[in-house]
Amino acid sequence: ARIAADVRYRQLTYGRVNATAGAIAAVLGEPQRNAAAIARGSYVQNLAFEADYDWLARARTKTVAERLAAIDFPCADELTSALHRRRQPLLIAALHMGHYVSAILRCVAHIPDLFHVAVIKRATHSAREDLAYRHLTAGIQLQILRLDQRPLRRALAALHSGAALVTMIDVPPSFGALKTQSTRWFGQPALLPVGPATIAVAAGALVLPLTTWPVGGRDALTCGPFIDARPRAGEARTAAITRVHDALAAQSAVWIRAQPQAWMLWGHIAAFFTEA
Repeated sequence: ARIAADVRYRQLTYGRVNATAGAIAAVLGEPQRNAAAIARGSYVQNLAFEADYDWLARARTKTVAERLAAIDFPCADELTSALHRRRQPLLIAALHMGHYVSAILRCVAHIPDLFHVAVIKRATHSAREDLAYRHLTAGIQLQILRLDQRPLRRALAALHSGAALVTMIDVPPSFGALKTQSTRWFGQPALLPVGPATIAVAAGALVLPLTTWPVGGRDALTCGPFIDARPRAGEARTAAITRVHDALAAQSAVWIRAQPQAWMLWGHIAAFFTEA
């Protein structure tokens, strides 16, 4: 029975990888063989991430701190300088790439004088998520905001109180409880969550696009160009939201093209382009 179950699981996984490879080939314009390798790599990355998530949920904070310290953070000084110079609320816009929870924890630990972090998560609740995020630097309060609980007002209140807000910019519309807006993504019309841009503009935040992938055998954080979400002179609020939204879409596409096997959501790629 166990052998039969294992065979069925492998057949299902093989079918999913093949279907995903077709979507990757269409979006990236890659040959099918390359797309299949990307699909397999993305699947392995998902498994590695789940293992890392489980480890974060069980490990001691001291042990986690040692691992986080080993993550390269080449843009750390740039982040500190920008926060000191601009004096704006900080919105961290992350991608589902690599061990992104560890990357977020590493980034937050570097922010000076931070006492409050708010994280927008999917509607589904997981005790494992809360346990993983508990490894924030001592003295930092954690606030989990759920998408199904209309988090806009609480997210703005957190930013205005001095919190750093963490949100994901590549949540598929098929996950539900999302307001989306059309943009250009991989050269095609696509629907991406507009919540990060909406919150950033409403708060006048400094947006830090953030991702991570292995470099030379070590996890490394990669920061995109900062995005000033404050409306420019003569710029309407809706235009500012579109500007920030389009900038996040463009940056995420650059990173996914650079490290496609590190992105976890290829299996949901079709949802971004449906009815866009």
